[in-house]
Amino acid sequence: MKFSKLFIGLLGLGCAFLSLLSSTSTVWAQEARHSTRFHMRVYEYDFFPSGSTIGKPGNGVYDNWVYFSYNNQVLKEEYDFNEDGFIDRTVEWVRIKKVVIETEDKNFDKKVDILLFDFSPFALNTTTYKYEFRDTNYDGYYDTFFIHTPTMIAQKEIHEPIDTSIQFLIQTLEKTGLNEEKIFPLGQTFSKMAEIQTLLLKKKWDLFFQKTREYLDLPSNDILPVTFQLMTEDQIQNNPGMIAKAKDFKYLLINPHITKDFDTWLWAIDHEMLRFIREQRVFEDLKKQEKSEVTWDQLVQYHLDLVNGTDNGVLYDLFKNPVPSSFYKKFKQSVQATPLFDELETHLYSYQRRNYYHLYILMKYPSYSNQIFMRAAYEIIHEMGLAIPDRYSKTLSEVKKILPILSKLPEAEVTQLKKNIRGTLSKTP
Repeated sequence: MKFSKLFIGLLGLGCAFLSLLSSTSTVWAQEARHSTRFHMRVYEYDFFPSGSTIGKPGNGVYDNWVYFSYNNQVLKEEYDFNEDGFIDRTVEWVRIKKVVIETEDKNFDKKVDILLFDFSPFALNTTTYKYEFRDTNYDGYYDTFFIHTPTMIAQKEIHEPIDTSIQFLIQTLEKTGLNEEKIFPLGQTFSKMAEIQTLLLKKKWDLFFQKTREYLDLPSNDILPVTFQLMTEDQIQNNPGMIAKAKDFKYLLINPHITKDFDTWLWAIDHEMLRFIREQRVFEDLKKQEKSEVTWDQLVQYHLDLVNGTDNGVLYDLFKNPVPSSFYKKFKQSVQATPLFDELETHLYSYQRRNYYHLYILMKYPSYSNQIFMRAAYEIIHEMGLAIPDRYSKTLSEVKKILPILSKLPEAEVTQLKKNIRGTLSKTP
């Protein structure tokens, strides 16, 4: 099933789980598993937080989560110091903006009290570049702004509502008359943008795709083998052979005319790569469930043989084929079981990750295509009375939160998209 005209393709990814991390402070840790964030794996820990006397070591309650990319790079850490189910501290590596963003709730009132932007890990020669906001009286407003850079060490009194975006830092520097100081954080973002933009303008597509995946913390090509190929929608539809290739778990066909701005390119690639990762999750979960030794490459070859009508002979099928037909059938059924929910989840997640594609101005609302699809899919699910699988309950609740935004869309366009989706669903095996 395909809802998007941007790309056609499924996923190819064969990677093992991360080896279990070791830590002297760890009392109990769970092996790496899939995160609700599509591009991450997560380790869960029950440990005694350093410098805290609140946590209870080894009491069976997870209070620390460490997220990794499929490339085995740490992306985010979360801490629940008082084990009340709410995150008290976060540390997030945003590589496309070359910054580590830390937040902390000091008085456990479920609000951010400290915000730190640390560019030092990405700055040359270990130079210090840190910008810190504090809400010292816990009233929901930052009242102190600290600057620690090679050109300035300063403290400013401010009164700003809680915000954790890089755009907030830029705006605060402007409001406090520190326009020159905003050059550095802006430069970090623009340096990444310029690098990718140059590759795009020079049409170095493979390297462009590689760098885009790197900066969006998506799996690299040695982990997720995907062939990046430019084709218009007409070229795709008029080339049956290419359509077949697009279904062989390897090809990512991209319409070069689909977008006019750089941020949308990033969104498009990210959006479609999330679909690839979703397919890989199905494979890994099934492999674990079936206790199978099948590799991703073997599954892909099995699929290609079926698509191309390759006859390997009866003896091969009986004794040498490493992929049981039952395994392949279950994989295909799992992939096709919940297409509308899968697509809704991908659109929602693309919206939640918008901080990665919009390099300077953070969009307050979802893109128009995100909005209209989420509205149409949400209404169809309820109008058709579809049973909502447990794993999608959070997705539906998150979409429900932004319904006030989605309700403002043109009714005619929503109605037409719903009609198109229903038609696609009726054709799905």
